Amino acid sequence: MKKILLVSGIALFSSATMFAQQQAVSAQQKHVEASRVQRKQFTPEEMAKVKTARLDKIVSLQEAQKEKVYAIYLKEAEAAKGRAGRNDKVRTEIKSLLDESQNARLTAYQQERMDKVRQRLMRSQRDTSLRMRSAAPVK
Repeated sequence: MKKILLVSGIALFSSATMFAQQQAVSAQQKHVEASRVQRKQFTPEEMAKVKTARLDKIVSLQEAQKEKVYAIYLKEAEAAKGRAGRNDKVRTEIKSLLDESQNARLTAYQQERMDKVRQRLMRSQRDTSLRMRSAAPVK
């Protein structure tokens, strides 16, 4: 009798654990899908305007620089329909418009962003390795 209760208890516990894991995975998938649906598709003009405003906030562009940067970003956005990412040519054109102090601020900002990405990546890798270690069978 004790063996039957023990086996049924273990089976109940393991099925409850598997069910909880399935719910967690499906909730995570729903979150990912919802974030994809909410992402707005910008027109090339809107994208150029947003990128110009972001760069202006970082390096304080002059009006003439804003117009030229907007034109570069607009050209890039129209050419980049359907393909992701910025190319080095655009970065070079933008940097050629900026003065030394603006270039220094932009470089510092880009370095700061890269450091944050690296930290996030390292944190993610560390968390993954900790989870894998805790899930590894004990010998």
